[in-house]
Amino acid sequence: EGGRAARSLSTRLRAEHGWKTLADQRGLLILHRGHDPVETLPHETGFVFGERFGRVEPDPSPPCSECVDFIPGWITERWGAFVAIRIDRGFDIVRVLRDPSGAYPCYLSDFANVSVFFSSAEDFIALSPGVEPDLDSVRDFLRYPARQSRRTGLKGVDELAPGECAIYPREGWSVEAYWTPHNFAKHSSPLDF
Repeated sequence: EGGRAARSLSTRLRAEHGWKTLADQRGLLILHRGHDPVETLPHETGFVFGERFGRVEPDPSPPCSECVDFIPGWITERWGAFVAIRIDRGFDIVRVLRDPSGAYPCYLSDFANVSVFFSSAEDFIALSPGVEPDLDSVRDFLRYPARQSRRTGLKGVDELAPGECAIYPREGWSVEAYWTPHNFAKHSSPLDF
């Protein structure tokens, strides 16, 4: 049923909103719309949406087109506003990674039995005009604006935190932190006063 729903959704998005298909294979459908740059990983094993650059000049990291895997070392050498998708066809695992800065948004939802990731809330609302506000989330935000959570204020729509990776194996899914400030802070030399 999920495959049929994904096909229907894909047809609608391409016809009504001008989306382009980047990948369509074994239950995975990746569509793109907009002007953000998209880099393709080798052998179509994934995509990087947005801008990315090396941590130091000159950038010692190879371009995305030469990377075999972006997890976990890839994220320590690349910065910028991006979302990366890695497709492991051998194990049927898809990973969706949000950049550590959080500059590129990455929302996730379940739409008609299809897991959907997107970076534009406006696009999602156009896709699902009946989406309702999550009043509990809005109330929490108004009470504690500095508190961060995955909730977005839209029912059924969550947001990956910066540096998090959503992992989709054959069944189920999970979220892991692939980058945290702690990983870098613990290796820093102590402050000398």
